[in-house]
Amino acid sequence: MSYIPEAVREFNFDRKLSAAGHKLLNQGKVRHTYSVPDLPYLMLSVATDRISINDFVLGSTIEKKGAVLTSTTVHWLISELTGISHHLVAYGTAIDKFLLPGAKKDPDLRSRTLVVRKLDMFDLECVGRGYITGSMYKEYRRIGFDQTGGMLWGHLLPPGLKDGSELPEAIFTPTTKAQTGHDEPLDWREVRKKYGLDPEMLTLHYYTIASRYARARGIILADTKFEFGTHGERALVLGDEVLTPDSSRFWDAGSYSESIEKGKTPTSHDKQYVRDYGKGIKTPFSDGKGAAIVGIGNLDPANPEHQQFVGSLTLPPEVSERTTGIYLGIHDKLTGRHLPAFA
Repeated sequence: MSYIPEAVREFNFDRKLSAAGHKLLNQGKVRHTYSVPDLPYLMLSVATDRISINDFVLGSTIEKKGAVLTSTTVHWLISELTGISHHLVAYGTAIDKFLLPGAKKDPDLRSRTLVVRKLDMFDLECVGRGYITGSMYKEYRRIGFDQTGGMLWGHLLPPGLKDGSELPEAIFTPTTKAQTGHDEPLDWREVRKKYGLDPEMLTLHYYTIASRYARARGIILADTKFEFGTHGERALVLGDEVLTPDSSRFWDAGSYSESIEKGKTPTSHDKQYVRDYGKGIKTPFSDGKGAAIVGIGNLDPANPEHQQFVGSLTLPPEVSERTTGIYLGIHDKLTGRHLPAFA
């Protein structure tokens, strides 16, 4: 169970749904799930405005973030990844059919809620990558493969890659789905033994479709995470959020080449801006050598004291406002429209 700071634990929609008679099923880092009375095979998936970085939930919210995640996911599922098996049942005004009377006709709920099928989710995060960055690049440099090349997470990588370099081909880099602590990388060969070929094949297929679509709109999809489950059948069903700025790295295609040449990470259209802010946070903790720990990413999300410290942090207004602008901007570029109002 993720640690949720008190300041961002409950929202107006929680109170409204509970008062109407919907039962809270689970509180995740970003989403709350609620029951759909008389339809136990369905649930409400409600995206909050919370934000998490480095597996910590911050004590601040990002305005309109939940609506962006919901609208972006809907766009991909109904417009671009057509003909696939997914968990989405209803969204927007159509959710009212599944709500109890006290929760109907609420613009805020309509903007952030999906009615979805309950799935038996795989204990696995399926990452598709076309570029090397983040944790993979950090490990690539740590081992020295930037000089020699070598086998990392089951993939043979050439030497000389920079942070943000395009890979020779898109690769599948699955991770664990940790309830506490960091997700850990898995070798795709072990995943194939346990789950078969489908998670790998579907991840790369969906990544390729989305990457081409985004590139045509001036956006590079560096990597993204998918989650799969089953629903009483053997075929995999796509669940959770899909190709959002929370679950993906989106870069500006126009400035990409110049950024790489200068040794800079390309301009991001996702929550990297908040991650970068978190790198400069001075903490009251020290490492094993007595040195002060700087940066949220250097803390341990399995440590309750570290969780409480990060949860007590409040983002400066300019960081929150800039992040809202980034999320709205990538939503509009990808979907070709502004957020629906549902008034």
